[in-house]
Amino acid sequence: MNYDLAIELGSKYTSIYKAGTGVVLKESSLIAVKQTGKTKTIVACGDEAKKLVNKTNTLTEVIAPIENGAIKSLSYAKAMLKEFLLKLDIKQKFLKSHKIVFCLPCGLNKKEKKSFKNLAYSLNINVVAFVPQAVTSLIGMGVDINSTRTHMVVNVGGNITDIAIVNGYNIIKGVSVNIGGEYVDKAIVDLLRAKCGIIISENMAEEIKKEIASLHIRDKSSYNVSGIDVNSGVHKTVLITANDIYSILFDLFSNIAKVCETVLNNCASDVVSEIIKVGMYVCGGMAHIYGLENFLSGILKMPVYVCPEPESTTILGCGFLLNNPTYIDKISSDIE
Repeated sequence: MNYDLAIELGSKYTSIYKAGTGVVLKESSLIAVKQTGKTKTIVACGDEAKKLVNKTNTLTEVIAPIENGAIKSLSYAKAMLKEFLLKLDIKQKFLKSHKIVFCLPCGLNKKEKKSFKNLAYSLNINVVAFVPQAVTSLIGMGVDINSTRTHMVVNVGGNITDIAIVNGYNIIKGVSVNIGGEYVDKAIVDLLRAKCGIIISENMAEEIKKEIASLHIRDKSSYNVSGIDVNSGVHKTVLITANDIYSILFDLFSNIAKVCETVLNNCASDVVSEIIKVGMYVCGGMAHIYGLENFLSGILKMPVYVCPEPESTTILGCGFLLNNPTYIDKISSDIE
């Protein structure tokens, strides 16, 4: 059976891969809704909705339908995904003709997984497969999952981190923890308010993170940040350095390393020995942090690999599945 679309419906971003074409959409998992009386109208979706964060009146709300990897609001998730598909000229009434792969975090419970199945059926998608994010991430990094080797993968996303031990097509151990890039954004906002006396948005915090975030304690990178003075309410610019936000990143990745150790401690000794030899693979939006490989390797005492395109690894792995459909049957799971 040939599938033609793959969807990664993440807490921070939604990505869609089209067979024969590649990644055709990657946008923020947000939808802006205006309520007039009892009528709700979609005013923006995706990146356009992100531009409205903190800029709307009381009648308009920017909503994130996916939270911690799970569907928080089925109706808004449906509306958002419908809008994304319309951007690709795919109307709901024609979705019956499409065969779609959904990529899911490994930490979802049965009820949360069922929500994704309900979402697919509510959009008239009749043929759908659900594959684990951990396996598609490894595939996206070029790992041969046909081999007998055991691999460890860590996917650090917006507000969820997926950690799994994978052998072949199966997840031996897997967990999702509710920490990720958004934790860093919020912590940067709080830090600048307390230390520098300025108020900035989480969008600005994300920009700071992209520019100077580093796990090298002596990194001298700096960035001019504009915000609102807490006391005077006027515009103010301050210079911050990579060292100013180092402790935030240290806390995040130290916690992730502790979870990795816990997962490993629950595996057989042969599995642990093989992983320590082979190393750990890291992907996701936070995997681009400078110095991450050395930081995690120093704590976990094993090689750590970050792929060249960490933010796209999972959806690229899904694209491989579309081009090699026999793999889908081997790694997909039924959702009751």
